[in-house]
Amino acid sequence: MLRFQKDQTVFRIGAVDFGGQPGMRRTVMICPIGLTDEYDLDAQRSMFKEVTGEYPTAILVTGSSSEEIADVLELAKSLNGVPIIIDASSISDAFSALAEENRADLATRVICGGLNVTTPLSVWENVQELRIKAAMLDSFHPLDDSLKGRIYALEDGGDIIDEGLLDRSTHYGITMPMINVGGNGPGGSGLRALLVAKAKWGLPTGCDLRDVAKKAAIGPEGDLTAATLSQSAGADYVFASSPKNWARTARALSFVDSLMAEACAEM
Repeated sequence: MLRFQKDQTVFRIGAVDFGGQPGMRRTVMICPIGLTDEYDLDAQRSMFKEVTGEYPTAILVTGSSSEEIADVLELAKSLNGVPIIIDASSISDAFSALAEENRADLATRVICGGLNVTTPLSVWENVQELRIKAAMLDSFHPLDDSLKGRIYALEDGGDIIDEGLLDRSTHYGITMPMINVGGNGPGGSGLRALLVAKAKWGLPTGCDLRDVAKKAAIGPEGDLTAATLSQSAGADYVFASSPKNWARTARALSFVDSLMAEACAEM
């Protein structure tokens, strides 16, 4: 099993801890919630509540308009302590849609997602103005999706920007940076980058393999494999897929967590 020599940072966002040594903490499951043809928001709220009481979870807000995002945030109000991930391109509109009395509570639970080397400075400035402290930094590199490209994006900007994503996030007020080394490109490179990033920086790190699983076109099994594989590689958080798979994914993650805890106890 894995044991990183680098001290592993833990961030508490809302009522959920992100980060730590594999086998010594539970893996956070991130559930995308938004308007879909299959389930309305009330149904998704019920399905989410079934898993959030048993397993550490966070919400990934999805939506194509500020109105849709506002509807999801309204749902999030009733889920006390659950972290809320909002894409950087939507975060300003999302906060504008919130009533003033709701902003203070939700702001302590918000994680700004989707920040990468191609994010315009205007978006970074919006994040700073909103005083967002937690962010998920995507190691996406438009010219190099290899292990090196992903790590260089975080470390020095990968010749796309004049500083690494980690330094840039600090400059714009982020005090709880997390890393996502998944997304576009080969899944294997993402898994290797996951190990390197946790060993190098010790920050909460995940590897979003949903696109890889979708391209494999093997159905729900691909989504479940993507989640548990990145978990087994040391991910501090994983991305679930369709609401109908949340309960099964949570059970699988819990099982893997227990096995890793047993293995680490013998190290």
